[in-house]
Amino acid sequence: DTDPKAMEVFVELHRKMSPGEKLEQALRMTEMVWRLAETGVRQRHPDAGEREVFLRFAALHLDRDLMLRVYGWRP
Repeated sequence: DTDPKAMEVFVELHRKMSPGEKLEQALRMTEMVWRLAETGVRQRHPDAGEREVFLRFAALHLDRDLMLRVYGWRP
């Protein structure tokens, strides 16, 4: 879907970034994805309190057994 010229520009910009800049960009993107996931939890469970939102968010990333062991909570 991406225009080849746009991809060339994207790749060239990344080549010019320092390792620190690349890490910073990756961390910002990770935070954005986490916020989107949290927003999705809040939309699906509008009456959930902060603790429940946290647990439901964690359950997106951890398996059921680990959720039970760590948080004592079954999604």
